[in-house]
Amino acid sequence: MLDPGRPPPLDRQGRKLIDESRSGFLWVHEFPLFEYSDAEGRLVSCHHPFTAPRPEDVPLLETDPRRVRALAYDLVLDGMEIGGGSIRIHRSDLQARVFQILGSALKRRSPSSASC
Repeated sequence: MLDPGRPPPLDRQGRKLIDESRSGFLWVHEFPLFEYSDAEGRLVSCHHPFTAPRPEDVPLLETDPRRVRALAYDLVLDGMEIGGGSIRIHRSDLQARVFQILGSALKRRSPSSASC
């Protein structure tokens, strides 16, 4: 669904790029597990610290954590996100490795300061 207050995107010849008579779905599934926060000076979780890494990327946790992809997904309809989620980490050894990469910021949190 296009924003009614915004003109539709056009190609160089002025033709509409989107066929508004059709709807289109898109699965987005290539999310990074971590991103660097300039404000915090460290890697942070893109989704949350319990999102599982893709199994084929687990060896990268110690060597190149910025290349690790998350088992996360979004469902998009006509350019609008309508759903999403992630697979959780179910192994304590893997969760410990993720916490180690994220650093001590998680260790300082007390249960009473949790946002959920």
